Amino acid sequence: MAIETTKAIICKIGQEEYALDVSHVLSIERLQNIRSMPHTEEYMAGIMELRGSVVPVMNLRVWLGFGKAGDVDQDHKRIVVTESNGQKLGLIVDAATDVLDIAKETLQAVEMQQGAREVNQVVNLDGRLILVLNVPNLIKQLDVSIFDNMETA
Repeated sequence: MAIETTKAIICKIGQEEYALDVSHVLSIERLQNIRSMPHTEEYMAGIMELRGSVVPVMNLRVWLGFGKAGDVDQDHKRIVVTESNGQKLGLIVDAATDVLDIAKETLQAVEMQQGAREVNQVVNLDGRLILVLNVPNLIKQLDVSIFDNMETA
C-alpha cells in the first residue's frame, strides 16, 4: 500500500520551521517594494504588485508574536504568495528553505492556546518539529477581502 504524502514548502521564522501545503502556494518571491497602507494592523506590511494584481502582504514573524525582524539577513527573506478561496496573501518569512514530501500519517494534531487556528498540526521529521501553517484558516482570520479584484493601472 502506497503512503499518502503531501508536498510542503518549509519556511523559517527565526529558528522555527513552518510547513505550507504547496497547493496553497502560488509563488515564492524575493523581498520587493511593499507599499504601506494607512490604518492597518502592525502585522500587515502593506501591498505589493504581482503580475498585474495587488496582493496584501503580512509579516508572519509579527503575526506569530515573534516581534520585528531585527537581525534577520534581508537577502534570505522571501514573500510566499499564498491563495485560498480566491484570496491571495503574501507572507514575509525569514527564509524559504525546502520542499518536502510529508507522509500524512506523520501529521499530528496540536491544540494551540488561545484558539490559534492558523497552526493546528505538527510533523516530526527526524527530530525536526515543524509546525504546519493552515493557509485557509490564516486568510479567514484576516480581512483581505478589500483587496479582491484589485488590479494595477
